[in-house]
Amino acid sequence: MNKYLIFRTDRIGDFLLTAILIKSIKRNDLNSYIKVVASEKNFNYIKSFEIVDEVILFKKGIINRIKLINSLRKDKYNAVIIHDSKKRSTFTSLFLKTDLKIFSNSNRNISYFVDIKNILNFLNFNFDNSDLDTLNNKSYNGL
Repeated sequence: MNKYLIFRTDRIGDFLLTAILIKSIKRNDLNSYIKVVASEKNFNYIKSFEIVDEVILFKKGIINRIKLINSLRKDKYNAVIIHDSKKRSTFTSLFLKTDLKIFSNSNRNISYFVDIKNILNFLNFNFDNSDLDTLNNKSYNGL
């Protein structure tokens, strides 16, 4: 199993872009296990996506950050992707065991799709237009 850790500690709408990245990883690596570090604002929403294997809540406070780092250090990741461009995510990633660390460039005047394609290139994966259809991977329990 190839483990990928993705930081998305902002809002729900931002995760929809990351869902494209996750779907691409799942299509390119059939043995992938995707763990997403989420904020309180998007935690439950991210949990509703079947393409995400595990969601970890990023709680505020230094004690919670230390607990999070200790918890995440139990695993070694094929790649850690900081897709939210947050300093707190970058800091947390410094302590993790990984073969590859990828930092999003989405805040540097390039389109989100170019950023996703760049991340996939780092992983030696390709992008397909079918990856854009992410809402069919969401669980709509009770609707």
